Amino acid sequence: EAWHLISCKKRRFRDPQCVERSINNVRNAIPQTTRYKNRWGVRIFEDWQSGRENKAVMCESNPFSLDLQNFQNLETELCSMTARTLNFWLIKFVQEVCDKDGKPYPG
Repeated sequence: EAWHLISCKKRRFRDPQCVERSINNVRNAIPQTTRYKNRWGVRIFEDWQSGRENKAVMCESNPFSLDLQNFQNLETELCSMTARTLNFWLIKFVQEVCDKDGKPYPG
């Protein structure tokens, strides 16, 4: 009977996964349309980031009285921004982004 319990446990759990399979599982967990839209959003943000005239956080309007010394300038790469910096610049991005015809996106 002890053998039966060990046998059941082996069937219940799979062997540990290799790195490649884990990476594939993560990739496949995100639908292809979501990956496409995420890439599109990042590309639009980076286009806005590179084309925006003012990139200095200290020169930005600050309606929330934030201590801007703790934020990074817009020249910082997206993947290197702190969460607080990204939140700050995303507020600006959402207010300024338009479609290709210069019309605001529907709210």
